[in-house]
Parts: sequence; structure tokens; C-alpha cells
Amino acid sequence: MGVTRKQDEALTSEQVRALQELGDVLWERAEGVEEKRRIANVMAFAVIGFCASLRGEEVPLVSLKGLVSFWEETMMKGFLMLTLRGRFKGENNLKWHLVPVVDETSSGIRVKRWVHRLVCLRLTEDKVEEGPLFIDGNGKRAKMRDFNSTFQEFVGLARDRSPEAFSSKVEIEDYNLRRSLRRGSTTQAHNNKTPVATIELVNRWRKREAARGAEPGLEMRQVYTQALTAVDATLEYSKNL
Repeated sequence: MGVTRKQDEALTSEQVRALQELGDVLWERAEGVEEKRRIANVMAFAVIGFCASLRGEEVPLVSLKGLVSFWEETMMKGFLMLTLRGRFKGENNLKWHLVPVVDETSSGIRVKRWVHRLVCLRLTEDKVEEGPLFIDGNGKRAKMRDFNSTFQEFVGLARDRSPEAFSSKVEIEDYNLRRSLRRGSTTQAHNNKTPVATIELVNRWRKREAARGAEPGLEMRQVYTQALTAVDATLEYSKNL
């Protein structure tokens, strides 16, 4: 007999807010830089993955250099430009992918707050302005699995604090960074009646770039300029979550 594999449970906006409220409490109680880093890593991972509809393996590709490059410029416009750098499925070259998201969603998910906390740790504690946003204990680009157990721990604590936001029939182990964020994001977008064209716009780059395959990547500023041409439509996605 084959092994039955369960799909990762999708997170809702209400559950992400419960996770965020827990994160704020833990952040205020945290003693020491490493404990703050542990909290900020998981929380930034969660809000980025959910609000940008990213797969778990894509989130660690967020670039510190890219975030810093556009921080002031986008801050005045009320959004955050997530900058991913790496090799994506179906591609042979390193490429930039830029995804604009609102500072705070209509339901109260504070993307900018958690990204800013992690960026500040990288700048002030690690004394760097480039490289990956998410790093492991050796200072190398982190992998999704580096944070999954802590993510599940936080989901459990969030459920204890806000049981009304979670189903008692779902096991904590069913929530995983690999797909819970993206599945939940897309489901929430549909439930909130986000236009299908907007949902497709946010996810279209995967199909487009996979089709291009070996095409050399553009410079970051060129990709940024391209992203701005559809920024209002793209921001509608995260705003509605």
C-alpha cells in the first residue's frame, strides 16, 4: 500500500494575526539578540510567505541588499518591495524577482513591522547590508527547514492564546512553512473576492520565468522598474488579505 500524504493545512488571515499577536508578546519579553532573531525570523518568514503568496522554499531567497536598496523609496509610497534573488524552478540562471506588498493588510497583518525588525538585526548586529535576509547559525542563507519547528511551536502557542481562530480537529504538525502560507494566502484571496486577474498577476511570474528558462536575468533596478508598472494591481492582492 502507498503512503498517504496529507496536504499542509492552509493558514487564514485570522490565524496569521493570532500568530502576529503572539510574536509581539514574545518580542517584548525576549532577552538577548538571538532570541529576538529567532522570533523575527519566523514571523518575517510567515508574513512574507503569506502576503506575497510564496512557496516555503522561495522565502529564504529574499535579499537584504534588495530590501535596503528600495526601503526609503517605497516607504514613502506605503508599500514594501520584496526582492528575491536565486535560481527558481525551471531556470538555469540567477535572477531577481520583485514582489510589492502593502505595509499592512486590511485585516491588520503588519508585514513591514516584522521585516523591519529582522532587517535591523541584520544591519546593526551582523553589520552587513547585503546577502540573504534569512541566515542560519553559520551565517549562510537559511533553509525553510531551519525555521519549521519553531513555526509549529508558535502556531501551537497562538492556538492556546486564540483558540477561536483555529480548528481543534487540525494537528499542529499539519501546519508547515512549505505550503501552509501560500495555500492559505490563495484561499483567503479567493474568499475575500480578490479578482482572479489579480491573483493570477501575483503568481504569473513563476510560469513566465519557467518558460524563459535560460534567458539571462535582468539587473535589479531593471526588474524594479518593471514591477512598478503593475504595482497598484499587485498591491491589491496583499491589501485584501
